[in-house]
Amino acid sequence: MIRLLGLIGIVLLGACETKKNTHPTEIPLEIASQKNQPIRLMTLDGKPIVPKEGKTLILNLWATWCKPCIEEMPALERMADQLPDHFELILASDEKSERIQAFVNRQSLALTFAHLASGQDALGVYSLPTTIIIGSDGKILQTMVGARAWDSPEQINELLSLAK
Repeated sequence: MIRLLGLIGIVLLGACETKKNTHPTEIPLEIASQKNQPIRLMTLDGKPIVPKEGKTLILNLWATWCKPCIEEMPALERMADQLPDHFELILASDEKSERIQAFVNRQSLALTFAHLASGQDALGVYSLPTTIIIGSDGKILQTMVGARAWDSPEQINELLSLAK
């Protein structure tokens, strides 16, 4: 009986071991003060999104019910048009893909929308909109909470300076 309990304990300890997942559909992030979990982005039809290598990722977290999120989307679209090719903008929500798709179908925005399969709380994000700027090395450069005038010259210059 004692051996059986010991064996069960070893199996349970092994099951609790944390393993670094390097699956190509995840963006490994080094988050010092947050939950240090990878971000998993999916297209709205369920295919993995892998950010383009060598690009600075602007990951805007939003929700269909978040009025400030929706209000800043046209400025995000104009910002994306002004940024050089080494930037990539993805708008991600952890709502169901069907709900996101229904929202996208009602809009006329040329933006990349994604389902955040890992959930916002995995990133320590509890306020929307939140935008995370991720360098080409996968490290978070800056986290911005709240809506912004993304297409303003000041904001564009700030993003350009982060990507240097």
